[in-house]
Amino acid sequence: MESFFENWVAQEEDLLASLLAVPRDRVDLHLPLISRALEHYHSYYLAKSRLADRDVFLVFSPSWLTPFERNFMWIAGVNPALIFQFVPADLSPEQRREVEELRREAEAVEREMTAVMARVQESVVSLLALEMLHGGLRNGEARAEAAAEVEDALRGILGEADGLRVRIVARIVEILESYQAVEFLANAANCHIRIRRWGIRQNGLREG
Repeated sequence: MESFFENWVAQEEDLLASLLAVPRDRVDLHLPLISRALEHYHSYYLAKSRLADRDVFLVFSPSWLTPFERNFMWIAGVNPALIFQFVPADLSPEQRREVEELRREAEAVEREMTAVMARVQESVVSLLALEMLHGGLRNGEARAEAAAEVEDALRGILGEADGLRVRIVARIVEILESYQAVEFLANAANCHIRIRRWGIRQNGLREG
């Protein structure tokens, strides 16, 4: 995943350059770029999903991200609230109303999923505690079954969280005019690249 992500970030940097360079009035160029950006982010979710099928715990402890990047995470991905920070300021009253409605809906879903995630985390802690206690899940089959249940729960909440993130981005792009969507996606890419670089720099300072 580390090599995939390094390549993915390099592609994101190239994508950002294209988003920033496209003229505001070239709708014919906006749409292919928007599709390219959405496909780029979809490729990350797909890679993450495939990794979760093999080892979901790695997805929740992503070694390919810096500690600074992880500060912005919610359920193994970007915090939905952060996505709304990338929306351009020049919205019409109707666009603003729709974005705010989407924000409220997303916040409600996020609260529900955070509660579910808390219960899953309690299950993980309980499993680890039983492993440490004498007589706790001594039976190998019972231990494997309990671990499998936790892993399935984590995969489920991860899929729902990524689904929420995808829906938010898709709906925002739908609400915005094409030139606004280009700016929105450029803001998102620029923010992530800056966070990534800052995280790498912090790691270097600590190691030095």
